[in-house]
Amino acid sequence: MILDYKRILWSLVVGFLVGAALTRWADVGGRHLSPVERERHMFEHVSAKLELTPGQQQSLQAILDEKRQKIDALRGEFRPRFEAIHQSMRTDIRRMLDAKQQARFDEMQKEWEARRKKHEREFGAPPMP
Repeated sequence: MILDYKRILWSLVVGFLVGAALTRWADVGGRHLSPVERERHMFEHVSAKLELTPGQQQSLQAILDEKRQKIDALRGEFRPRFEAIHQSMRTDIRRMLDAKQQARFDEMQKEWEARRKKHEREFGAPPMP
């Protein structure tokens, strides 16, 4: 069972690091971009850096649209599995805490959930970790 916890912890760490790196790449002018703004920024960046012709820009946009749909579908498939693992992790953590710690942990979870919902309202669905 320890191996499973190591895998979960490793996945969370890698997810955090990838998310942090992508967030830094996606931030423009010190502000966080919505998924639509992030995709638009990437399109403009790639178009300018590669000096794409209008025809190439149309092809790039078609590629981005197609892949976004596939990524969204994949995210939908994996989100329930991820949530189940995440809930199991929270349950296991809570089980090892004393009553006072459990109360604080419950408050922390409420704070995390509020931040997640705020992020979803402002920027759309959060990326998978």
